[in-house]
Order: sequence, then C-alpha cells, then structure tokens
Amino acid sequence: MYLTPYTVLPSGLDSMDPLGFLRPYAALTDALLPEFTTVTVAPACHSFLCWAVRFLSRRHLSVKDREFARSMRDLEVLWGVLCLRASRPEGVLNITKLNRLPQKKPTRAVARKAEFGLYANPGYGVRGHYAGPSVTWGFLDADMNLTSSGEALAEAWDTRLPPNGRRGRKRPTFTTLAEAWMNDEPVPDAALNEEDCLCWSVAEGVPNEREKFVWKRAFSRAAELWPAGRGLWTQPPDAKVKALYAANRFAFFPALRLHYEARNSAGRFDELLRCLERCRAFEQFAALVQFIFEWEYLRRQRQGSEEPLPPHRLTGKVLRRAAREAADSLEGSGLGWDLPSRLCLDDSFETQVSVIIAAHTAHQKRKLAQPFMDEHTVLLTDRVQNSPVMRLAEKLADADETRLCRGVMNAYPRSWFFNNVWRWLDYAGESHGHAD
Repeated sequence: MYLTPYTVLPSGLDSMDPLGFLRPYAALTDALLPEFTTVTVAPACHSFLCWAVRFLSRRHLSVKDREFARSMRDLEVLWGVLCLRASRPEGVLNITKLNRLPQKKPTRAVARKAEFGLYANPGYGVRGHYAGPSVTWGFLDADMNLTSSGEALAEAWDTRLPPNGRRGRKRPTFTTLAEAWMNDEPVPDAALNEEDCLCWSVAEGVPNEREKFVWKRAFSRAAELWPAGRGLWTQPPDAKVKALYAANRFAFFPALRLHYEARNSAGRFDELLRCLERCRAFEQFAALVQFIFEWEYLRRQRQGSEEPLPPHRLTGKVLRRAAREAADSLEGSGLGWDLPSRLCLDDSFETQVSVIIAAHTAHQKRKLAQPFMDEHTVLLTDRVQNSPVMRLAEKLADADETRLCRGVMNAYPRSWFFNNVWRWLDYAGESHGHAD
C-alpha cells in the first residue's frame, strides 16, 4: 500500500527492458530532471515522508531498526484513513484493502490484522518510492536523516491545518493524531471534520505557505545543480503545449522546442534545447524499434513464419531516418549506445530486423536472461501482452511517412517528467514559473 496518485507504468515488455532502452533513457532523464522517477508523482508524499521520519526518530526508531518499516506503514494507513474520511480517496492505492477497514473508529490494532493485508510488504510504500528522490531534492541525507530543508518540510506538514477552526475549535496537528493512532486509539471524530481531513488529501490537499516556501527553495537548488533543466522550472509552456504532452507526443516536442527557442536570449536555453532534441529523437527511435520488435515477435508466434514481413511498406525508410536523427542528436552525449548508428546504415527491413534481434539477444544474455526470440524462432511464448502493434499496423496501413511516425510515437510514449514539473509548480503556487 502506498499513497500516491495512480501511475500507469510501462508495459510488461518495457518493464523487462528486452531492448536495452532503460540505460540511455535514464541517462537522458537524469540530465534534466533527476529528482523524479515513474512512481514519484505527488509532492505531498515528500512532505509526509519527512514528517514520518521525524516522528519515528523522536520515538527512537531509525531506518536501521526492524520495526521502522512496520511503523512507517502504521503512519501510511493513518494517512489513508484521513483521506477516506475526507471522501477523497483519489491517489490512495490499495483503496480496496483500506475500504475493508471498519468505517467507524478504525484503529491501528485493527488495521494490522492479517485479514486486511495492509502489512504484507511494509518496505514497499512511501519510503520505498520517495526516499531516494527525497535525497536528490535535499530533504534527506544518504543515511535517511532529515536535512534542514527536510525538517522545515516536516514541520509544515505537521501544522498544515490552521490551529483554530470555526467557533474557536482547536485543531490537531498530524503528530497529535499519530500519537493517538500509535496508542491504538481511533481518529477522534470531534477533532476533525471532512474539510479538515481534506487538507491532508494526497491528490487535493493544499499546502500551507511554509510548505510552499520550502518547495520554492528546492526548485532554486534543483535549477542550480542541474542547469540544463532550469528553463523547465522558470519558463513552463502554456496550457496548449502542456496538453500535447498527453494527447499528441509527436506534436509536443516541436511545440516545446518553439517555446524555448523564442525565449533563448543569449543562448541561455541552448543546453536545454539540445537535451529536448535528444529526448525527442530517442523516443521516436525507441518507439519504432519497439513497434518492429513486437510486430515480428507476435507475427512469428501466431503465423510461425520466420521470414521478416514489414508491418508497413515504409517501415524501413522511416526507421532509418529516425535512427539517423537519434545517432546525430546523441553524438557527444557520452551514452555509448550504438543501436541508432547500426540501424541508420540500411533501410532494408530484413536487415533492420536482424540488427534488432541481435541487439535483443545480446542484451538479454548480458542480463543472464533468455531471449524472447532469435533469428529463426520464438524461444519464449506470451512475452508480449496487451500490445497495440497489430491494431496499430491495421490502422496505419495507408499512412504516409509522417502519419506512420506520429502513430507509432504516440502509441509508445515515455515519461520525461515534464508534467511532474508543472504539477510541482502548481503545488507551490508558481504555475507561471519559478522566480529563480
């Protein structure tokens, strides 16, 4: 159980990384936004984690203690209970398990019962997903101790509610609620109403000014440490460009490039523009290679034919051009990744398939894993599931080069965390850009 907005992770094929894309992809994302991963999608989780580390350290528990992970899960469950009380379960994963808890006055002792399954893997959760990125942000040190920024974030989270509510009603801190919870007392009905609980909602809770201030300082630190990505924080694009990120990845990158070219006075965004072109070229190339790999795998598995058959008459030509763009943009990047340069030599589909399968085979063997297929036959069945490739090939049957490239690229998007930047800026009240 972890309390973050639901994230669609890459397909099983991509998660296993059969084509060796993960290493160059990670290098490209780290050059711009090393603060994010595919499962860090809610800034509130950083604040909660810092508060939880402080709370448990004051109870003389450190990450080295066996009870730390279980106690962290206690606090995560409390947070989930508050989100449910606010009628805002959005962002709470394992919501089915949390909903099994008694609706009235649930306690830690009840939540710990095996029948609810909330403690099956206590090391997997907010700490597992956010500890490393919190180190990158500068909230935790390498030993999971709070920095001064982490301490400030913890304090802001603890006192997110104003101390006095309507009619002088005294509101609790998060620590007050946690102390009662850890003593197996239920969350007091009289102390919190639905509106109060909403303040701590994962998806809809609003940070107070102290929390926003900590995040603004963190943005400045990130821009200083990773200057290539500075413009992403200080000059975000408008809503139309942002919408393209999810709706049309093929059109998104050119639109984003135009946005930063128009603001590139004195060459201040030169490195950002180079990085964006590398991301675009990588995503286009990787999408086409994955499309071809899945096509050949499924076609051979279903039809039994080992003779390469292109999914589209222009596949070889489009892949060769994309490979050339990727090879040119990645030159000098230090990635040491030669697949694009190997695939830009020939637009023969048969040759390209041979190169892709050889790269797959070599990569799998380096991982001590069996290849899905070799040059002649499928070796492992049912390794490509829920693939769009067959429907996509049919849909694009009459497409020209541009439509083919657009259709494939949009079918295999990757997360570059630009939407995370925009979400974090919104959270800190700087939607129009961080005032560095």
